[in-house]
Amino acid sequence: MTLEEDRTYYLRENVTGAENGECCFRCRFGEREAEFFFGVRDEDIISPFQEDNEDLWQGDAVEVFLSPDGRLTRYFELEVSPFGVRFWGEVTFAGGEKRLKKLLPPFRADAARTSSLWRKAR
Repeated sequence: MTLEEDRTYYLRENVTGAENGECCFRCRFGEREAEFFFGVRDEDIISPFQEDNEDLWQGDAVEVFLSPDGRLTRYFELEVSPFGVRFWGEVTFAGGEKRLKKLLPPFRADAARTSSLWRKAR
């Protein structure tokens, strides 16, 4: 999927494809950097994590999957909790086995609560 800069994308329901107004994002790309901006509505936040590279996917988090060459057998996973805790890892598939290598997050994350939703930006 090729993303258009500054266009707002919405989470879609898996079966019908209907837009879900509870999560949206925008992105911008520079020569060597990318920025992602998320807006999330969540009345029941579950995120006990406090340290970078904890298993954030086990709670509430936004996630971005980036493949440098478009192959689905190797990609980077970026996650941010509602409190700005970061996760960065390289995922590879070899011999039918998934491998995750946690790496030092090379990005910053900011999270702020507004009157209607949490906003996260990298």
